Amino acid sequence: MLVSEDEGLKRMTRLLLQGATLLDIPCPACSSPLFKLKSGELYCSNCQKRVVRAEEAPKVSQNAVINSLNQTICRKLMELNELITKEEDQERLGVYLKNLVSWLEALEKARRLSA
Repeated sequence: MLVSEDEGLKRMTRLLLQGATLLDIPCPACSSPLFKLKSGELYCSNCQKRVVRAEEAPKVSQNAVINSLNQTICRKLMELNELITKEEDQERLGVYLKNLVSWLEALEKARRLSA
């Protein structure tokens, strides 16, 4: 929530009096200067909330993403296998087989990434 300039200055003053440090880092949401609280957290007095910088955000490992991708592709391959096993229509079988080849290529590429 954006506040008036006067109210914003009062909030900044209160933070400084409480021992917060004014930083030269702008808030990603409103561009107001951020404060570093005694706890080490970054805080925007204008937005009135803690700010997480990109480098502080939890990182997802590449291996976790590739493993999840491999699992998804394998599930899709199993689903296609079931469809192919039951299908008698040659036209649909052709479509399923094209999809099968695409999923196998995707699996091969994902596995190369993890190597």
